[in-house]
Amino acid sequence: MGVLRFQAAGGAVTLGFCICEDIWFDDVTHDLREMGAEVIVSLNASPYAIAKGNFRRRLFAQRIQETGLPLVYVNQVGGNDELVWEGCSAIMDPAGAIHEMEIGAEGGVTVPLADEGRGFRLTETRAPVQLTDPQERYLVVGLGLRDYIEKNGFQDVVFGLSGGANSTLVAALAADVFGPAKVNAVMMPSPYTSSGSNTRAADFAAGVGGGFSAISLPITTEYEAGLAKFRNAFGRDMGSLADENLQAQIRGNTLSAISNDHGRRAILGTSNKSEILMGYGTLYGDMRGAFNPLKDLYKAIDVFPILEMRLAQAQNPDPLFARIWEGAFGKPLEAYDAKAQAALRAVIDVEPSAELKHNQRDTDSLPPYPRLDAVLWEMEDAKERQTDAEIAEKLGEPLAFVQDIRRRVRRAEFKRFQSPPGPKVHRKSPTTKDRRFP
Repeated sequence: MGVLRFQAAGGAVTLGFCICEDIWFDDVTHDLREMGAEVIVSLNASPYAIAKGNFRRRLFAQRIQETGLPLVYVNQVGGNDELVWEGCSAIMDPAGAIHEMEIGAEGGVTVPLADEGRGFRLTETRAPVQLTDPQERYLVVGLGLRDYIEKNGFQDVVFGLSGGANSTLVAALAADVFGPAKVNAVMMPSPYTSSGSNTRAADFAAGVGGGFSAISLPITTEYEAGLAKFRNAFGRDMGSLADENLQAQIRGNTLSAISNDHGRRAILGTSNKSEILMGYGTLYGDMRGAFNPLKDLYKAIDVFPILEMRLAQAQNPDPLFARIWEGAFGKPLEAYDAKAQAALRAVIDVEPSAELKHNQRDTDSLPPYPRLDAVLWEMEDAKERQTDAEIAEKLGEPLAFVQDIRRRVRRAEFKRFQSPPGPKVHRKSPTTKDRRFP
């Protein structure tokens, strides 16, 4: 912390500076006022987390009330690895007025402050923009994706497109962030892939903007050869789990070959937070990637509501969200034709399945996602740490059910440790930065 006195057109002004978490402590701003500060400036690299904006404004209002001084909050914008900064730089004055930049907006704005004998006050205001939760999360994850890819010098992206919710959300996000010309999807059907999945994937790829590249490379030949090789070596068929993982790993190898062969082309992961926490994914298979934009998005809490939001945006655009997106990314959201809209509706409505064996459903291996996510959120993201018994009582779940989820989360730690980075969204993301287990 410190103060700086400078000469302005209307006379000398003393600014008091604090850095990041300094603003959490009332003694810091008190000392700045005692040192003669007339305006407090808080310089920040404050990472995004859900509901943090309202918490931050309440904290600032408290510091302003204590000091009687206006506060200038300057925050970073964009992503570095797993952290994302949403910006929202603002000025608040003791009268309760605020002028706040929009989420994701870069650069600077000129905001006049006038001294009318009772200290500096805002003469222009701009209320904080309130996006819906799915809109805000889509934008923040987009910022993290854009900056990770661009700062690492990648030219474009590639990922597996299955016609399911996860890969469709990654496709939608990549097209909106980079434009369809930089999006490369690969459909890799196996003997267990339904015709509906192939149709949804193809229709969505063709109908987003001018369409993005989506080639079909069936994995049946490699898959059957792998089964035969195992049978010849061990004199028996491969076990069910190994059989499923083999398919995912063949797909991962295909994406790696395409990535390596096309220079700086980044593989995007498509596993969501619910699956990652539970270990419902294959290392070196569907968990392969340079960056996973869904890493901190729960399936029921985040993925499906975001898909619903993006479909609604395609059908009945929200002009506020469209404007903020274009301001943050310098390009509009992509348009969806009728087939892409129908495909996205079908993706949302179909029962989730990895399609790694006949008639498979995610509920064969996991509880229904709304029930699972409720427990996982209490374990991972509730502010206060709770015992399994407390979670069970709060949610009305059997204790054994909660304990089994806890056990599976802990057993999957080795997978998360090796998984690609992804943007932090919730209070506690499944990354090495937020987790200290074992």
